[in-house]
Parts: sequence; structure tokens; C-alpha cells
Amino acid sequence: MIDKLLSKSKPGDIEVSKENSIWMYKNINRCLNAIRDNNKIIGFTFVVPANKKLMNLFIKKEITEKELFNQIKKTVNYKNFDALYLCATVVNPKYRNKGLATKAFLKTIKQIAKNKKVTLFYWGYSKEGKIMAKKKASLLNSKLIKRIE
Repeated sequence: MIDKLLSKSKPGDIEVSKENSIWMYKNINRCLNAIRDNNKIIGFTFVVPANKKLMNLFIKKEITEKELFNQIKKTVNYKNFDALYLCATVVNPKYRNKGLATKAFLKTIKQIAKNKKVTLFYWGYSKEGKIMAKKKASLLNSKLIKRIE
């Protein structure tokens, strides 16, 4: 499942590396949510805490996703974020269109943001991704900003 996602990565995307994985585990481990069917992992969602300054640079294509992530690693944590990057959703095709990814995202966002009002932003690759982002923002009553194509 993850192989399909990684095979679609392009220059400028967040690097899937041991270094980044270790940083994520140590610093933002609550941001990755596995979607399960009993004990079998059938997908995951991933959000990244950010700030509005970095969000705006990314939205306007002034920085790449990789640069966004590298700046987040240096400056953002669970205490000082005011935006969340809806980074990735992967769900086994047999389990799609059941609301599982939306439910996983909502759980993660509520756990991380608690009562904080945050802006959500995303880079929609697919029609489904755009629909899901809008649905999450609506359910959370949050502002949603899309990266320019």
C-alpha cells in the first residue's frame, strides 16, 4: 500500500527517509493514524502541524512540500502550530467510500488541535482528496485552503 504512494512521489515531495521517520516518531507521532480492520492495517492518514506563515508560502508555491516539511521540523511543534497540513491518505481500495479515512483524520485532528482553532490546508491530487478535505473542514468548522495547481 505504501509502495504505491511512494511510487507517485516527485522531486520536491516530502522525503520518505529513515531520518524523517525518526523525527516524526519522536516529534509528531500523534499525526499518523493507522486505519485497521481488526488487526489488519488497511490504510493510514497523516497530518502535519504547521504555522500560517509556512502554510502561505506552500500554498503560493513559494516552497515545495519538502521545504515545508524541513522548515516545520525546525520551527513547529504541538504547542505553537496554528495550521494543519492534510498531508496523506492511503486506503486499500476494498475499504474506500466507507468514511474510514474521514473518521481517522477527524480523530487525529481533534486529538492534536484539542480546542485550538486551526486552518487546514492541502494539496489535492485527486477528486476524492478534494472532496474529503472539504468534508473535514466542514465537519470541524475550520477554514480550508488549497494549494494552487
